[in-house]
Amino acid sequence: LMSTDKGGVSASRLSQMIGVQWRTAQLMQRKLQGDRELQNSLSGLVEVDDGLPEIVLGLNQTIMFGLFMVMIVGSIGTVDLSQEIFRALIFNDGGKGLGIGFCVAFVGLTADRLLVEWVELRKRMYGLA
Repeated sequence: LMSTDKGGVSASRLSQMIGVQWRTAQLMQRKLQGDRELQNSLSGLVEVDDGLPEIVLGLNQTIMFGLFMVMIVGSIGTVDLSQEIFRALIFNDGGKGLGIGFCVAFVGLTADRLLVEWVELRKRMYGLA
């Protein structure tokens, strides 16, 4: 019963499962676990399967903000793609600005779709979806 759930079973839940009082279940739980938690607290592998999809979504947001910054830093005179965007605005070259804008949007949307689909796949794999 103690290992039926990845996070363990609380004393309250254990008491309901075996039909004893909470204090009895807590005492049983402590005796079964013993010093095992103390021995294993600093060793072994760390599982991030539940948190990984949310971490990747944070990476997705970081990529999006990075792409926005590419658009913004052209106003301070950098020599890269953002400068070309800024020049297109200054010289009223709508075609160039639109083309560069579509390229940046395409990169952002591609990264977004790939990461979101990967996250959904992992959530289904871990039974979180």
